Amino acid sequence: RFARGVLGTNNIDNCSSLEHAATRQALNTSLGFPGITYSLADLEEADVILVAGADPENSVPLLNYLLKRAVKIHGAKLILIDPRQTKLSSFADYWLQPKIGTDLALFNSLAKIIIAEDWIDHEFVARKTENYEALTESLEDYSPGQAEAITGIAEEAMSQVAKLYATAGEAAIVFGTGITQQAQGVGNILALLNLALMTGNIWRQGGGLRALPKECNAQGACDMGALPTFLPGYQPVDDPQTRQTFAERWQTELPARPGLTALEAIQQVKEGTVKGLYIAGENPLATFPQTALVEDALNSLEFLVVQDLFLTETARLADVVLPAAAFAEKEGTFTNLEGKVQKIRQAIKP
Repeated sequence: RFARGVLGTNNIDNCSSLEHAATRQALNTSLGFPGITYSLADLEEADVILVAGADPENSVPLLNYLLKRAVKIHGAKLILIDPRQTKLSSFADYWLQPKIGTDLALFNSLAKIIIAEDWIDHEFVARKTENYEALTESLEDYSPGQAEAITGIAEEAMSQVAKLYATAGEAAIVFGTGITQQAQGVGNILALLNLALMTGNIWRQGGGLRALPKECNAQGACDMGALPTFLPGYQPVDDPQTRQTFAERWQTELPARPGLTALEAIQQVKEGTVKGLYIAGENPLATFPQTALVEDALNSLEFLVVQDLFLTETARLADVVLPAAAFAEKEGTFTNLEGKVQKIRQAIKP
């Protein structure tokens, strides 16, 4: 509200744009909505779980615990796609280590195998999807042999993984920033969505897709509209009726033009378009790519405000540093990656 109603700008973003902007774009393109709501507990209902480019041990420990329970207690089969060895590697039935940046070729090859072997949920595809024929045509150039040359994964391993995923009663996909923070990040997610759609797993209780954020409450920040293209509830800022609804509620005029992402704002600083930044609870000098460019941009601002708990590397460059309250020092809510809103109550004074 401050950015849009007081400053009059849609140039507002949060850390998830660095992690899962590709996810939102792919979901919006494929499903028509930039988010999926699901239950973490449902993961234990899955017969097969495919984990791609994610290390839940570090990013979402609760989900890591549920994954291990699903494998050890409920007998789920685990497919791990990651060049790196993680603590999940020892739990995996199949651990595919594609060459860096070749995930899209691997996912499309799995889809080609599933189509060729007719492991498709034809009823679901006919009732709930569009452009299936266009998908099959786009995959004609893919072959397991070609994919092996690109990815370094053996044909036999790809065929076994494709069969395990496609013929499972309920198969889930969990993915992280290992595949979203690539040049072809949107393509990676679209390819995973295609796998879930063609097999009918997208809406099954133990199936579907789960994106793993790195930062606490990143889901809540997006839900509440801290994005350059969406108001709260993922309602587009360039839709006149949506703007009118929020303008009446907030009793102020709202800007119509979609704003800049965080990285675009940094670039615009260098080009002289953006003169000031207000950074809250984020440390771009430590978390953004191209640190030298970011530092140069921040130093060239006319005015920089940083609000944080600590005097971070970014805060040391600020014209004004404002204090912040930690989670235990305030009332509010956190939204977890399931979409569950959890209230917190003040335990101590700031």
